[in-house]
Amino acid sequence: MLTGVALVVELAARWREGGWLVFVAVAALVLPFEAVHRTYRGIGAAAPST
Repeated sequence: MLTGVALVVELAARWREGGWLVFVAVAALVLPFEAVHRTYRGIGAAAPST
């Protein structure tokens, strides 16, 4: 939660100086991580329990 607040504050303060690139970079990292998480969750649900 605190990291998100720090991100918003930093973006607001430095938006005109290229701070928007941070937003793009974070989104570019989070989206693939979420896709991998969904994939592994699906594999785990399909795997037979032993």
